Amino acid sequence: AATVTTGGDLVMVGTSWKGVKGLDDGYLVRRAADGKVTEMYFGGAGSDSFKAVAAGPDGGVWVVGSTASAGGKDAWVVRLNSNMQVYSDNPMGGAKDDEATGVVVLADGSAFVVGSTLSFGAGKKDGRVWRMDGAGKVIWDYPFGSVEDDSFAAVCPDGLGGVVAVGTSGKNGATNPDGWAMSLTLDGDFGWNAPERFYGGAKADGLTACAVGQLGQTLLAGSTTNAKGDTDGWLMAVDGSGIQQWQKSYDGGDFDA
Repeated sequence: AATVTTGGDLVMVGTSWKGVKGLDDGYLVRRAADGKVTEMYFGGAGSDSFKAVAAGPDGGVWVVGSTASAGGKDAWVVRLNSNMQVYSDNPMGGAKDDEATGVVVLADGSAFVVGSTLSFGAGKKDGRVWRMDGAGKVIWDYPFGSVEDDSFAAVCPDGLGGVVAVGTSGKNGATNPDGWAMSLTLDGDFGWNAPERFYGGAKADGLTACAVGQLGQTLLAGSTTNAKGDTDGWLMAVDGSGIQQWQKSYDGGDFDA
């Protein structure tokens, strides 16, 4: 995952297996606007990983993922200032496994973080959303889902002051899940005229990314299973109520996503 800061630095994050701090480490590479490259490692003695990064209005970044260095596997949010110094470092979870996979930072410096939880919610795995202030403190967090496996993969602004979270849900079929999307306001209320939307067909589908489009639309991307049983890249646009306006799949001849 990668982002560009307001100062023009390219920041990329992922996982390092060098074992600098532990089994696996959260890994960050910063290519400054002047061309200088810096590598940084984060974590403890356990297995740690970064999954997503977003730039903040102050020149810093928010990085999210998971850490197993504080006990079990927890969602992990690290906030860095414009000099890439740690401003806050928050593992967040319960008695079972939790993970953060997506983050978006708003104009006021606050953020939405999304992921999944086995510690809270209605079923096996549930999607989870954290709303955090500019200092990295949790304002609210909610699990969302069904009695089957559900998870959020990414989050983006909806162009109206709230966000859209996307992922995969087994609510309508555990063996053939659907693409799943939900619009949320700053207070955690549902933004669309339906609490959630599902997209897909009779086979397995899922959403992994989203972005603000034109004319009030939101673009959703992921993968869909075709008639041959292979996965195709999948792109769609939804309107301000989450209703699909168009969709297109992309088949490279084998498994694509």
